[in-house]
Amino acid sequence: MATQNRITLKNIKHMASLSEETHCFTATVYFDGKKVAEASNRGHGGCTDVHYESHQAGEAVADFISTLPDVVSSIPDFTYKQDDESVINDLLEDFLFQKQIKADLKKKIMYLADDGSIRGTKTMTAQKRDLYLGEYLPKLLKDWGIKQEQILNLMPFEKAYSILEAQA
Repeated sequence: MATQNRITLKNIKHMASLSEETHCFTATVYFDGKKVAEASNRGHGGCTDVHYESHQAGEAVADFISTLPDVVSSIPDFTYKQDDESVINDLLEDFLFQKQIKADLKKKIMYLADDGSIRGTKTMTAQKRDLYLGEYLPKLLKDWGIKQEQILNLMPFEKAYSILEAQA
């Protein structure tokens, strides 16, 4: 997402147990590397609140967001203009997706099958996963009929992420 270069979230606290209709979270919003706002959502289906540190900071972010393309929704013939709330919510979704991928890669062996689908093992201990990705790797590759380059756990995270994001 292009906005990740200019708008970022830090200090994200996501409270999954309090999330009902929307994500319950708090985060610090940065624009061009500078803290500009605090964002939060109580998780009850309401809007994400954005409290800027100054009027100028809010205007700078709004000016940048106005240059972003409209979002094409999954609802037919529905597009919408981005605003600070939609950008922050998208960044939060991306953060949560990356967090889930990292957790999955710690607990499973995941690979890209020849047909382009993502496959993986059942949950296992880190010790067992490391054994399969180390000492037992040649046998694993032979049994699964894949190449080492297809194993997401052995790829740089950014590459594994881009493959999984394309599948989502």
